[in-house]
Amino acid sequence: MEIRNQFDHSQEFIHLNNAGITPLSLPCQEAMIEAVKYMGQTGAHGYYALAPRLEVARKTVADFINVKTDQVAFVNNCSTAISIFAFGIPMNAGSEIILSDQEYPSNRYPWHSRAKRDNLVITEIKSESDGKINWDKFISSIGPKTKVVAISWVQYATGVRAPLKQISEKAKKFGAVVVVDVIQGLGAIPFDFKFEGVDAICCGSHKWLCAQIGHGFLAVTLELSEKVYPFVQGALTFGTPDTLFDAKRSPHNTAGRFESGGINIIGSLGLAASINLFQKIGQENIYSSAMGLRRRLTEGLKNQGVKIVAEVPDEQGSPIVTFLPKNSVQEVANRLSENKISFAPRFGGIRVSPHAFNTKEEIDRLCQIV
Repeated sequence: MEIRNQFDHSQEFIHLNNAGITPLSLPCQEAMIEAVKYMGQTGAHGYYALAPRLEVARKTVADFINVKTDQVAFVNNCSTAISIFAFGIPMNAGSEIILSDQEYPSNRYPWHSRAKRDNLVITEIKSESDGKINWDKFISSIGPKTKVVAISWVQYATGVRAPLKQISEKAKKFGAVVVVDVIQGLGAIPFDFKFEGVDAICCGSHKWLCAQIGHGFLAVTLELSEKVYPFVQGALTFGTPDTLFDAKRSPHNTAGRFESGGINIIGSLGLAASINLFQKIGQENIYSSAMGLRRRLTEGLKNQGVKIVAEVPDEQGSPIVTFLPKNSVQEVANRLSENKISFAPRFGGIRVSPHAFNTKEEIDRLCQIV
C-alpha cells in the first residue's frame, strides 16, 4: 500500500511541519465524517450505538503501543494527559522531579506548578551547547530523592531521542516513576510500552498519527493508575453515565478513572482509523521511509554548508531536523512561506519534519530554496 495515496492534501502545499500538525489521513477523515453524519441523524441513539466502536478504538490504540485495553484513556490532548500525572502522582515535600531543559512548555509548566504548590524539587538537566543531551549525565542524576522522571521520547526542538529503557531501568532502582511525552515520535517511530519499561505515556493525535487536533490519550501501568489521584472527576471516573451517586464509591482502578465525562468518540474513531492504516503499511516501513527522507534532507543541507542542530545517528534521532541557515533565518523562513512549505522556528533556526507520505522531490525542493 502506498501511503501517499492515503492522503488528499492539496498539492499546492508541501507539508514539512509534521512535528507540528499533519494533514488528516483519508481513513481518519472518512471515519470521522461517517460518525458525524450518523450522530447528526440519530442523536443519543447514535452515540450509544457507537459506544462499542469506541472500545474497539481503545483496543486499536492499546495494541499499537503494546498495552492492555484497560491501560488506555482518551483525553482532550497531550497537555491534559501530562497534567493528570503531574498533579495526580502522590509526592511529599522535598521529592525530586527530573526534567530536561529542552522540554516543550507543556511538559514543564505542570511539573513546575506542582513543585511550587507542594514544595517539591525540580532538577532540570542542561543540554550541551550544540543541542545534544548527555544521556549518561541525565541518567546518573536519578537518585534516592527522585520521585518522577518526566521526559519527552523525542525532543520537539532538536529531534533527539531519549534512551527510555535505560532511563526506566535506573529509575526503578530508586522506585521512581517515568512519565513520557511521546507525541513527537509515536506514528513515525515504532514504540513498545512494555519493552521501554516506562510507567506512563502521554500523546496527542494531531502530529505523526495524522488524526484530529484536540484529541489525545494516555497509557499507564495499572499499578500506577491506582495511585494517581484523578483531579478532574465526573460520573465516568466512578462508574457509567447511568450509575447512581454513592459517596462511598471509589474511582475505577484502571485508566478509566481519567475519563471523567463524555468522550470524544468522533476523534477516537478517527485516530483508530489512522492507526489501522499505519498497521497495514507497517510501522517499520513508515519509520524507514521517514528516516530516509531525514537523511536526504540532512545531506542536502550539509552539502550547502548549512549547520544541523544536534546531529545524531538515526538510532538516537527522529525525522525531525533543525538547521541554522547560512543567511538570515527570517529570510529563509520568508522564502519557505512564499513557496508554501510548512516548517517551525525552533532552537534559533528552522525545524522541518518529513513524514512517510512526503516525497524526495519535496525534500529536494526545500533544499533548493534554502
